[in-house]
Amino acid sequence: MSTKNLFEELADRCAQGSSSIILVRDFLSKYVEFKKMDLLADPLLPKSIEKFAKKLEFVNKDVATEITFSLTSALKQSAMMAPPQESLVKGLPQFLKTYDVLEFQDDPVEIARQMTLLEQKYFQQIDSKELLNKAWTSEKMETKFLNSYINYTNHVSTVISTEILSRPTPKLQARTISLWINVAQKCHKMNNFSSLGQILGSLHSSSISKLKFAWLFVSKKDKEELDRLTKHLSLKNHFEAYHTALSNLDPETTAVIPLVAATMHNLMYIEELFETTDPKGYINWKKMSKVADSIWEIRKFKLRYNFYPIPDIQDYFTHIAPVWDDSDIAFEIAKLRTQYNEVEFVKLPLKPTTTNTGVVVDIFKHHFFTDVELDYLIAGTQSLNITPGKVLISKDEPMNFIYVIKSGEFNVECTNHTGKKTSIGKFGPKMLLGVEALLIDSPANQIANSVAWCTSTCNSTVFRIEIEQILKILSGEDKIFSNMNLYLAVYLATIYQANHQNYMLNEYSDQYYKTKPPTPHKSNSQKNVLGAWFRKKTPLFGETFGLPDEVPIKQFSGALRIKAVTSIGILFVSQNYICFSSSGGKGLFKYKVIIEIDSIISIGNTPKGIRIIRTKDGEKENFTFFGFENAKEVSEFLISFCLRKQGKSQLNIQCPPVEPNKNPSPPNFWTLTAGDWKKIHAGSRELAFDVDEQIISEYEVPYRAYFQIIEGCCHLKKNDKIIGKLEKGDIFDEVAMLLNTPHTDISVVAAAETKVRMIEGYYLDVLFLYEPSLSGKFYNFLASYLANNLNSHRLDS
Repeated sequence: MSTKNLFEELADRCAQGSSSIILVRDFLSKYVEFKKMDLLADPLLPKSIEKFAKKLEFVNKDVATEITFSLTSALKQSAMMAPPQESLVKGLPQFLKTYDVLEFQDDPVEIARQMTLLEQKYFQQIDSKELLNKAWTSEKMETKFLNSYINYTNHVSTVISTEILSRPTPKLQARTISLWINVAQKCHKMNNFSSLGQILGSLHSSSISKLKFAWLFVSKKDKEELDRLTKHLSLKNHFEAYHTALSNLDPETTAVIPLVAATMHNLMYIEELFETTDPKGYINWKKMSKVADSIWEIRKFKLRYNFYPIPDIQDYFTHIAPVWDDSDIAFEIAKLRTQYNEVEFVKLPLKPTTTNTGVVVDIFKHHFFTDVELDYLIAGTQSLNITPGKVLISKDEPMNFIYVIKSGEFNVECTNHTGKKTSIGKFGPKMLLGVEALLIDSPANQIANSVAWCTSTCNSTVFRIEIEQILKILSGEDKIFSNMNLYLAVYLATIYQANHQNYMLNEYSDQYYKTKPPTPHKSNSQKNVLGAWFRKKTPLFGETFGLPDEVPIKQFSGALRIKAVTSIGILFVSQNYICFSSSGGKGLFKYKVIIEIDSIISIGNTPKGIRIIRTKDGEKENFTFFGFENAKEVSEFLISFCLRKQGKSQLNIQCPPVEPNKNPSPPNFWTLTAGDWKKIHAGSRELAFDVDEQIISEYEVPYRAYFQIIEGCCHLKKNDKIIGKLEKGDIFDEVAMLLNTPHTDISVVAAAETKVRMIEGYYLDVLFLYEPSLSGKFYNFLASYLANNLNSHRLDS
């Protein structure tokens, strides 16, 4: 039936008498509530209402005025709430790609709309009975829908806090804070007091308030708006300002989502202040009246919002957004954020890896090293050509080298729990082999043994790096140290899964290997490889110094003194050269020096800088560099790099010669100290379990955390059969945390009263951003633990 016919039919019914008018009035109130959008979509709606009103006037003018006024007001309110069609999808495609709320920086109203629809869903489900007699505080009373509402509101508050805390720099944190202030403002205009309360609760939480540098970047206007909104939900006089605002809203024409927390606060106050019965045993009607008034204050708002739902945004709030749900750990993260200034970390990724992302850390697809880091690792190394079918590494073979794959493909195999060979997958370009060499603190050997076979499947080329050279690099490069040990831990975790669960991973992505392997060289080795293999060449560097095949690996700001002339500029280190250029303004270079590394015969420290001596055309030339922020760091890097490049044990340098160590002992800088563990455990929580209580179930979705037993012991069970035991000090679920995959088919059950420490992955992500050396130590610790388990067959049945 069309809108026009509907109103004509209703007008005819009204002509039958006063009783029919009342029925029509009740019908219209329900019809408009559920069919608002259909009515608003009809272009003839205003004329239909006008004709309907004229017909009613002949029957009962007062009732006609009441009905038409209510009808017009309700539809007007609906039209105001319904957003324009085209504005709904503004920015949505980008949002779906990134799930970053900052995409809505310029249009926060859409976030407010979707939050309002979600709030409406949970609020409308609450039964008034659930608000009586403090039912939500008792486990015996049914409060299913109220509990769902409380859990949802707490979840949203945590999502908002996480959105802010996950930003690595104060400016990004400030942008996110400003966004949520704007969203709060939109929620207030929509009379969504519930979402407003959640946002304010997050912004005033201890962890967000701790971000003092972030608040410096929040504009004065936004801060004033936050103060204004906060006053609306002030606790003063039991939410007096909020209750006043609510009393001024007409439930017949206005959609509202009340602040249920304020109602619960009032009901708790009434319960404590009044007894249910008076001294004579009669019902205390004064108390009952106050309870009824408090509940009716929120239940009287029955009008619904008619925003267009966007499921993707709503899903983000309900189950996609990362959640850092422990307030104490969130505060520790906030403390970390305030310890470092923005200048040092402007190049950090927008967000660290977050919990419950569902993204598997696949060794075949994850980028562990940048191209610059790979070029740095292979500088001055040998390249080997491997024929198809040749075993590059055998299981249990002592490891003296680490290999970086330049081209080709290697099949990596290990033995599974039955003793048979199992393929882990195909390793391609930019991946590393033989990283077990880093496990030099193995109890059985000073040099660790391989845990897998690596066999070439086609003509392949690898760079071979000696373990002594790797250790020198890692001792001075915290980021490479961290990434190398993370790669090692993930590599062993992947083997561990294949070894014990017959778990197979997919082959590496085609993005790593898109061309055919090159034709093998006649020579089986090639020293001092020229050019950059992994990083794209930089035209500016190549044009400036006339070195088109070179790429800068490191650069330092400093100055060069030649005779009496001083030039301020940048010192570059590439694969085969040390170059210096002085700036002439506007990016032009007035002076440049090119020193071939193979021509350097001496590197020494002067009182104010570094002196490099080279030979050219049989004569010696001196270059004095100074003005570095850390001259010692620059000197140590140049010496180490030149020694590697020239393949020598020492240059003519002013420090004790470095003797090669064929059996290196564990570096001291790899050992986790008591202070290191204190930092790591700051992001943990202790959990207690009774006998036979399940700690982790089979195939449980990962929470990116690992556990350590601090009291008691646990059983490992498979199909309800005990297959192993974990004692005090043992850790578990480290593989699931490293790979971000579901738990295996083995459950962990408390064998006695047990207390475990749960170390949160999201806290480690933030901590390791600021302390990469600690990251390297920690991942080496996990890798050593995995290696010991592989050797001891902890889960063998």
